[in-house]
Amino acid sequence: MENKLYKSTVLGSVSGGVGYICTLPLDAIKQNIQVGKEFTPSIFKHYFKGGFLGLASIIPQMGIKFSANAYLEKNHTFHPMVNGFIAGLFDGAFLGPVLSAQSLQQINTTLSYRQSFMLLKGQSLFQLSIPMALRNAIYTSSLLGGYRMIPDKKQNFGQDLFYASLLNIPGTIACCPADVLRAKQNEFLLNNKSINVFHVCKEIYNKDGLSGFFRGYRMLYINFAIRFPFTLATFNYLMREY
Repeated sequence: MENKLYKSTVLGSVSGGVGYICTLPLDAIKQNIQVGKEFTPSIFKHYFKGGFLGLASIIPQMGIKFSANAYLEKNHTFHPMVNGFIAGLFDGAFLGPVLSAQSLQQINTTLSYRQSFMLLKGQSLFQLSIPMALRNAIYTSSLLGGYRMIPDKKQNFGQDLFYASLLNIPGTIACCPADVLRAKQNEFLLNNKSINVFHVCKEIYNKDGLSGFFRGYRMLYINFAIRFPFTLATFNYLMREY
């Protein structure tokens, strides 16, 4: 695989898929906490509800993220954090609506794939894209952009994992409001309420104030601290070896 852009797409997809599967149960718990539910299913498989759809979305999504970032690095002189922001914005907007169907199943484990997509029918794709686009843009800017700014870093799996774990801290804090917005938007969708992002933000603030935008932060941090540092370290390792 001589072409770097092609490598970034393929290896980014592989790395993202592995990282996603390893942390899917944490993602399910996190989203239920964010919407104020106690998540205690009696069957372990509920932790993986919507996992097939999520995996089918994450694989191309991560390919888009890494290839877009590689393209921007090669063809433009933007700041690394701007490259990361654009790459994350693009991949989040592209697959935000699809991942909403997975989130609906994680919040309501009785829903089938067909029922989830029926709930999305007729909804604004733009409104459904905004939370994921913002979350991914902010987080990717911190993770990929921040990583590129580290001087004289050693190129090995352990060091990459260490640096990415440090960058995960500010990245998670910054993107948490957008992630809560995404979870609440899907809860509103289940309850036939307006999913307009301004309406959802207003409801979150009126109920819990600014702290409402950081509900479930601990679980988000644990989820991302495992998933994305591992994904980035795996991606860099594969890029070096293949």
